[in-house]
Amino acid sequence: MAASPFLATTALARFWASDRPLVLLGRWCEVGAEPSSDAQLAPDPWAGAGRAAAGFQEAEAAYESLLPRLAERLNALHGLDRSVRYWRILIGPWLLRWLHLLLDRRARLEAAFAAHPGLSTVLLDGADHVVPRDTLHLLRLSLSDAYNLQLVTQLLEGERPDLERRRLERGQEAAGPAPVRTSGPLDWAFRKAAPPILISELLPDRKDQYALLRALGGRGLLFVGSLPEPPAVDPARRLGLALAGATALEDAAGALLPVSLPRLYVEGFEAARQATRRGWRRAPRVIASSTGWVFNEALKFLGAEFSEEGTRLVGCQHGGGYGFYRHLPTQGLETASADVYATYGWGEPGGRLRPMPLPRMQRLAAAGARRAPEGARRLYFVGNNFPRYPYQFSNLPFGGELQTYLDDQVSFLRALPPAVAAAVTVRSYPMDWGLKTAERLRGAFPGMDHEPKGRPIESGFNGARLVVMDCLTTSFVEALAFDVPTLVFCPPRMVEAGSQASEDLAVLKEAGIYLESPEAAARRACELLADPMLWWASPVVRRARARWAARHCGLEGAWPGAWADLLRGLAA
Repeated sequence: MAASPFLATTALARFWASDRPLVLLGRWCEVGAEPSSDAQLAPDPWAGAGRAAAGFQEAEAAYESLLPRLAERLNALHGLDRSVRYWRILIGPWLLRWLHLLLDRRARLEAAFAAHPGLSTVLLDGADHVVPRDTLHLLRLSLSDAYNLQLVTQLLEGERPDLERRRLERGQEAAGPAPVRTSGPLDWAFRKAAPPILISELLPDRKDQYALLRALGGRGLLFVGSLPEPPAVDPARRLGLALAGATALEDAAGALLPVSLPRLYVEGFEAARQATRRGWRRAPRVIASSTGWVFNEALKFLGAEFSEEGTRLVGCQHGGGYGFYRHLPTQGLETASADVYATYGWGEPGGRLRPMPLPRMQRLAAAGARRAPEGARRLYFVGNNFPRYPYQFSNLPFGGELQTYLDDQVSFLRALPPAVAAAVTVRSYPMDWGLKTAERLRGAFPGMDHEPKGRPIESGFNGARLVVMDCLTTSFVEALAFDVPTLVFCPPRMVEAGSQASEDLAVLKEAGIYLESPEAAARRACELLADPMLWWASPVVRRARARWAARHCGLEGAWPGAWADLLRGLAA
């Protein structure tokens, strides 16, 4: 009689069975581990047209359903009467990411058990479970084997109390939170000065934030902030946080809220709130940030508290894909909480979604204008990468798509004839998440040139005869800002455009900038390499580049004057 199969849910082989056929919950189980050659991959519930999009809609609907009810519970717990917007600012980034994680892992477990009756697995002992400190801690945890095993355990343990539990070994623990920054004298001096405008993590380069402060003429300050470390979990305080749901996902999430809500929003909330309000002579009139509204808890507390008193909140796009992708959770999350949201060009001048200049993009455009294309010799391949554990439903590679996406990088390079391959420089994504993508490409193409890690992308653009990319994210809009001949290839699902961006995709197709497969991109690159500037100067390409420059590159408007005018106007 054949042994019943065993479900491997993690790359930690300690939680596998060595004497039974393996079923892998996802390709992440193979990273850093060596499953037997006969291991099967569990069915991917998101494979097939429209399924990932349906997952996106389900997670978003659960978020909007649970948020106001969780806000009520947290108001009651802390003796407050804050608006839903207050809690959206504070806990929204954590809740949305957590729901996307839960939906994916739950659907994968259901598909695995349905396909393999009699399947069993090993769960994580409760002594090794971790409650995140805050949103950033959840992000760090969600990339780790241990926390993903914890999610699987939390989803299964109620239905399968018979399953074995094991402890982690030393070194396998989930990632800890980032170090807490302590308050310094400048923090208290800023609060006493009570500037009308605060900026924090608004722009990628700090020198640009200082330039904006100078343009504000003493009316703004750079906010950093700090909060005390929240205490340990107090289970008794969390008993009333569970919620019933209208869907299976909401039910599962609602039941897990007491053991999942970050400590900062429960045990550490009152101390954080007091620290946030202490020392301010008056409330700021405007607070502006980009990534800070997602990960900077001191800023989120500040914005949540003072927005209840009329402070205006300004958000800002941070990366490509916004205003184009049909499914991008971060766009809806960030725009919903902001009074004004600054974009790279999409939206309406003077509106709530407001096009604003981005100084880095304008510097790229200026550098591109100085480039001498006749001296460029390289085919510059810019490959992207994504975490091995699925973390959000979006246009970007998800779940089983990631391996295909990485295979397409190899397929593109392999499709180039030797004479063209000899002129290739590869830029690998700086974050690897254990996938060893750069090592894989070096092994497949040992003689190919690889760009040193840390080199600015504009250096690669400057020496490129032609640029080829594999997705429409930040590096793509940087290439268009630089105005260097560029091709991009990726599957059609990765370029599904939002209702206001269908023309953006149409012009890329018409110009031959976008291609659906790596092989088509390789053929097109070979055709263009003799004189890519002739193609890039053609009217159809110029129209496409002009549309993207206006809508997605942050090139329109005077820097820093336009930003100073916006913030001063909101503070008036």
